[in-house]
Amino acid sequence: MNIYPAEIESVLSTDTRVESILVYGYQENDTQLIGMTVSGSFSSTDEVLALCRNKLPPYQIPSKITISDKPDFLASGKKKRKKY
Repeated sequence: MNIYPAEIESVLSTDTRVESILVYGYQENDTQLIGMTVSGSFSSTDEVLALCRNKLPPYQIPSKITISDKPDFLASGKKKRKKY
């Protein structure tokens, strides 16, 4: 199944607590998984996970969630989708 990071970012960005968000794919044991780095007014990753479960279908819920100050952006302003 194809999963597009921009689609997940678009849905989650509608929440007022989200300042910026970066969704990326990563490999673990020959399996492609979804990761997410988010900044905003969240107290824990459990709170972000609850938001994901509320707004996303089960196959789009990230396996790895990180809360940070700001996700990385390139000089052009595009999101830097590096491998974590």
